[in-house]
Amino acid sequence: MTRQSETPEALALLGRLIADRATNPARHLARICVFLGAGADLSSGGLTFWELKRQALVEFGKRRLFDVTPSTDIEAEFEALFAQQAPDDKALLIDWLFHRMQPLQPSDAYKLLVLLAESGGIDAFVTTNFDGMLEKAQQELGRDLFQIYAPGIARPYLLANERFQPPRKPYLKLHGDIASRSLMFLTTEEIQAPPYDPSVLELLGEILRTHDLVFVGYGGNDPALAEIIADAVSGTSNRIFWCGPTRPAPESPLVKLLGSRIRQVCGKFDDLMMEIARPVLERPSLQMIEPTYLRCLFEWRLDYCNREYLQAYGVRDGTSLVEAFARRPRAEDQIRLFLRSNRVLTLVSGPSGFGKTTLGIRLHSSWDGDPASRLLLIRARALQGIGDIEQYVAEQLGGLGSRGPFSLFRFERWLAESQQRLVLYIDGINEFSPDLTKCVQLFRNILRFCYFLPETDSAIRVIATIRQETWNAMLSHIDLLQLQKALWTETAADQGVGTIACGEFTDDELRDAVARLHDRGYATVDTEQLSPTVFSQLHDPYLFGAVADASHRGMSAIPGARIYQQALDEKLVRRGSLIDTATLKDVLASLALGTLTRQQDRFREIDIEPPTLRGEIIRLMKDLHVLVDAGDGYLQFDHDRTLEFFLALGLGSGRGPSLETVDDLLRYLKSFRTQAKPIAAARLYFELLPQKRFATIDKILRSLDERVGQYGLADREMLFGFGREVLSDMAEQADPVALQYLLDLSSAAGQGSIGPSLLRTAVQFGAGLAVSDAIQVLTNISDGVSSPVAIEANIYATDRLVKLYLEAGCPPALLTKDEPYAAFFADERCPGWQRLGRLLGFAAHLGPDNTHPKEYAGTLRSLDVSLDMLLKDQAWTGADADAIADHIRKYCDRLIFNAPLEALEQFFARQDRTEFTAILARLGAGEVLTAEQFDGLQPYTQTLNTEIEYHLCHLLLAISSFNDFRLTLDLVKSRLSAISRASSPIEIDFLHAALVYLHVLHNTPYDIDVFAEYEARILKDWPDVLLFRPGLERGERRGFQDLFDRIFEDGFGVIYPYGVLLPSLRRQRHLYGDYLREMRSETESPLPLYTQYLETFLAAGRIEEAIQLLQALAGVIVPWPTEGLLALRSVIGHPDPRIRRAVVRVLAESFNRHPAETLSFLRSSGAAVSEEDLIEIKIRQDAHIGRRQINEEEWARIGHFLLSRSGGLSLLIECTMELLQARSLDEGVRAVLYRLGLLAAR
Repeated sequence: MTRQSETPEALALLGRLIADRATNPARHLARICVFLGAGADLSSGGLTFWELKRQALVEFGKRRLFDVTPSTDIEAEFEALFAQQAPDDKALLIDWLFHRMQPLQPSDAYKLLVLLAESGGIDAFVTTNFDGMLEKAQQELGRDLFQIYAPGIARPYLLANERFQPPRKPYLKLHGDIASRSLMFLTTEEIQAPPYDPSVLELLGEILRTHDLVFVGYGGNDPALAEIIADAVSGTSNRIFWCGPTRPAPESPLVKLLGSRIRQVCGKFDDLMMEIARPVLERPSLQMIEPTYLRCLFEWRLDYCNREYLQAYGVRDGTSLVEAFARRPRAEDQIRLFLRSNRVLTLVSGPSGFGKTTLGIRLHSSWDGDPASRLLLIRARALQGIGDIEQYVAEQLGGLGSRGPFSLFRFERWLAESQQRLVLYIDGINEFSPDLTKCVQLFRNILRFCYFLPETDSAIRVIATIRQETWNAMLSHIDLLQLQKALWTETAADQGVGTIACGEFTDDELRDAVARLHDRGYATVDTEQLSPTVFSQLHDPYLFGAVADASHRGMSAIPGARIYQQALDEKLVRRGSLIDTATLKDVLASLALGTLTRQQDRFREIDIEPPTLRGEIIRLMKDLHVLVDAGDGYLQFDHDRTLEFFLALGLGSGRGPSLETVDDLLRYLKSFRTQAKPIAAARLYFELLPQKRFATIDKILRSLDERVGQYGLADREMLFGFGREVLSDMAEQADPVALQYLLDLSSAAGQGSIGPSLLRTAVQFGAGLAVSDAIQVLTNISDGVSSPVAIEANIYATDRLVKLYLEAGCPPALLTKDEPYAAFFADERCPGWQRLGRLLGFAAHLGPDNTHPKEYAGTLRSLDVSLDMLLKDQAWTGADADAIADHIRKYCDRLIFNAPLEALEQFFARQDRTEFTAILARLGAGEVLTAEQFDGLQPYTQTLNTEIEYHLCHLLLAISSFNDFRLTLDLVKSRLSAISRASSPIEIDFLHAALVYLHVLHNTPYDIDVFAEYEARILKDWPDVLLFRPGLERGERRGFQDLFDRIFEDGFGVIYPYGVLLPSLRRQRHLYGDYLREMRSETESPLPLYTQYLETFLAAGRIEEAIQLLQALAGVIVPWPTEGLLALRSVIGHPDPRIRRAVVRVLAESFNRHPAETLSFLRSSGAAVSEEDLIEIKIRQDAHIGRRQINEEEWARIGHFLLSRSGGLSLLIECTMELLQARSLDEGVRAVLYRLGLLAAR
């Protein structure tokens, strides 16, 4: 309601006064009088006093009036017309004038006035109107509240005492009453000198002195009356409210006299009444009487009744979740069909906690803007006695109507005539009573209620909800013929009595639920981080709700041990039974333990003890959807996770197998090693009470690195694998015990007491912690040890910080100053050359090919400034040079792509390198590598026996490209065009690597039409080239015994530029967030060439070729996880064991490097990955991350960064020349550091 007033709180104050007076008149003694003027009649079809004068002249004076007719003429002629008329004649003429108009009907505002007076909110009425609006409103409502005082009707009789308290509400009609033919105050003379009856004046004065005044639709233009009012209130402190659509006219006599005492409320009469009546009239009176058929009152009552329901089930921690509730499109569509039908009843059924209640809340929300459809939300357990629906509706909506009994027929007819529909949503029939017979009686009452509704087009419909198991039990007690007459089902009535199912979320519904919770700011459930198994469990709406509530309370939004415990505990607490929760848990734990001894998940009713509670427990647990029918008279837990939870409780009760010692645990693992659910229950046993039980996990995690002990290697591996699984679960769930354990373990890394297996476990699971904790764990380990574990720690730390940097939009961060980056890049515990290596590792992950141009510009700025700051920290020493040389020797196979230490020593032992120095000198002078020079390098590009020279040739090509990129690229293209089946696979690999270097170094778009053809020829026609596997030999040198690992760990391949360069075209078009969103919606393979041939090879049984292609995809997944995984999708679940092993191997590395993307892919792709496969991928498979070679695109990104710096190319040439002229690695390292200005002397 619009208000423009110097006292904007006036409306709120007026509403509060009336509400207080109605609810507690003994305490709130200030009485209230409403003074009605002609403006109050407008919404009822009435006239203002000025319009009355014009109408009278036209009808009785036969005077034609125009807009330009002077008002003074109208006033004079009106005075002449009525001055000599007797009061009776005046009334007759005005009454006839009113009857010529449309029949006047009191507006809802007048009816609300009557109801407010009845409720005690208004104590008296005064009016200058002479119509019968208020009286007619009272009559239509079946009330008799007012004592009317008016000329020709009645005179007040004042009592002797000072306070006049009339027996009924006084209603003074000061200017007369048409109905009594006593219209005495019409002309100006009569109004200016009104002959008021003394007793009327006395009563008026008493009311004015003792009541707060509310002027409504009154202009205050009666001079004599203004004097009377002003005199009466002059000595009081009564409040005076002036209500009208406009501000009061300053020339009004009454306004002049009252002045600043007026509190103005701007608004129409109808709007005013809606505001002040609702707080008083919206509450049900709980009387079984006829309702008052006012549309606004009907809506207020519904809103009031629904408010408590919505507060109880739609609000969490003070936050409304109505808009956050997941949509159930299927169920909502069926309800729409039901409402279009001629049936009056439908049922919604489903397990406990699956959204039947929230479905009603969503309907209420979606219908909120539809004035024709209203919903009354009713909890079945709120019904009294036998559940009389008609009585409940009467109590909620009636109580202010006539004193006759409630009539369902009249109520339904009023709804139909006013084109409204009321849906009664009776929620939770099963909650009405623990006694099934009483639930049946309630449903029969619902049917009886529906029976009395019209058979067609009823304005009242009923939707009832019930748990599925209760409904199944009730059916045999219900008259199906009667039910079919009323019940709507989607199928024809003669095909059964189906219900609207409210079951598990579909994938789309789950995604919608996650998005809604996030958008409304209630909770963020990051499904990207969840395994497919866990994601599948979230299709259970009850479990999903428990996870969302946990996330809202700051707990990990992962359905782990605490979440399951909370969800199941809450289910049992909401049981609606007198059986205590502890007893129920004990019974269910006993049933779960019984599944171990019987070696089957099913059990019979007779297995439930004690017998005296068996029936109620069965019904209750079915209602709660903890137990379900399994067929053939058997029961089982609703899903595996519930069985595992109660089995974990049983394992902790002392009645089942003990897990308290390592020996106990080993026996258990051996007994159930092939059964996933008992093993999962054992994990949950430790996760439920980690403070008490984690000591055992600590012991078994340390067991594998112990050389001697009471357990053999196989037993230690079994125990260690189980401990890793428990730690993985706890770290994923952000369990504080796991966090502290990993922090302590990493702190102890440098003491030499932690074995490599446990350290690698700490690296893998520590990387998944919150970023600050993850960096602390990883840097502790990296600084504490010198082994591949430290390399892995650095890789994982870099991965986390790169992702954080991209998510932040690649800001101009000082990586050596700003946290959390500085904790890694400026770690004072490691020497400067290691910090430099970490910074270059960051550059290796963020190049021009895998970022948007804006992102890369920010990255270059951050890298440049950070590198400058790092190099200024302190001068390097000869000890640093020696340490760098030792590091290169130790990890040369990783740094120089499979080059063994022997190859490094061989290179420096060969003193004649003139062919390289000569070419480098020409390149330094600005020349380009010629075809003849390239041919001279063929002894090194077609063999892996001189691996340092092999990579040196790539460096020469790269330098040449900075002198003339197009000529250098054309040289590579000409050699690729000449390859054939007889070509050396090593040369093909060399040329393909050259393509990758050149494209990334120069940020050149990949031309798929030109370059993909080279790989297509190999895949189509050259199997001998494709299957060339130098890893069988080189892998043995690197220490891999398994032939499969030798191939996969080598990384050699004649196909890969297509896989690593094509995705850059899409990535460069999008910022990181947009790119991720686009890739998440991608359904087709982004690498169709690889996917096509992978499917072709498998269809033809060419397994070895398919494995080689999978190896290529493994190389793609490291830089492009989503693209590589999508290309892999069709092969997942292939029955061939070799393919399965290869797929698990690829997924393991993908998971270790990109866990979120991998889990998201497994979840959304429909990939056939079993739980056993998932454990293999996440836990058991050693991805050898610390042994992974730095690949071509990573070196090229580092090169792009360094060569973009001033003088970068000249420095590269000079440093290369220093290496070519050095007689040893140590000499070369010192020379390069001196050339770079990092070492004071050679």
